[in-house]
Amino acid sequence: VTYDRRGYRSSRVVPVRAGLAVQVDDLLDVLGAVPEAAATRCVVLGHSFGGLVALGAARERGRSAAIDAVVAYEPPFPWGSPATRHAGATSEDPAVAAEAFFRRIVGDAAWDRLSEHDKDVRRADGHALIEDLRVLGTAQPFEPSDVEVPVAIGLSDDAPDRRRASSMALADALPRGRLVLFSSTGHGAHLSSPGRLAELVRAQLEVAAPG
Repeated sequence: VTYDRRGYRSSRVVPVRAGLAVQVDDLLDVLGAVPEAAATRCVVLGHSFGGLVALGAARERGRSAAIDAVVAYEPPFPWGSPATRHAGATSEDPAVAAEAFFRRIVGDAAWDRLSEHDKDVRRADGHALIEDLRVLGTAQPFEPSDVEVPVAIGLSDDAPDRRRASSMALADALPRGRLVLFSSTGHGAHLSSPGRLAELVRAQLEVAAPG
């Protein structure tokens, strides 16, 4: 089961609202609408900010369908130390901020390869993106020590220093966290190495098995 978070792509009709808790509630609502989620083992995979949402929802065990394990690929967690501080939006204009963020994460060459239509699609994500970045600049939304389920933190071995520091610190702070290195996958592992990411999800299913 996949979904676009509020304000992004097919969920742009859903108003952007402030705070991580709103995103957590959305995820729990999605899980609550899937009968199998409560009846079988449930692993949530979150990429980047989505990993932060997955961890926040896993902390809320007992609400809706229980999350048995998490895979979070390079989730931002800027509250760990000065080395993990996150840069905010570079502009109040959502379209400008979205383009600048994309360029910063994947590089100018990747942006230039996009068609004009795809560039406009990315720019239209700007309202939701600005809110995500604002969350990363506010008070820490939860303590990693409160996330009791097994968590695999994925990290590309060529990640920049700040992303590497954030992922490593978060894996250490989680009671059942472990760091899993990917070989030169970049930030978009779901695009560059989907099979490897799927293997990690299957491994977490086994970790979440009773006994």
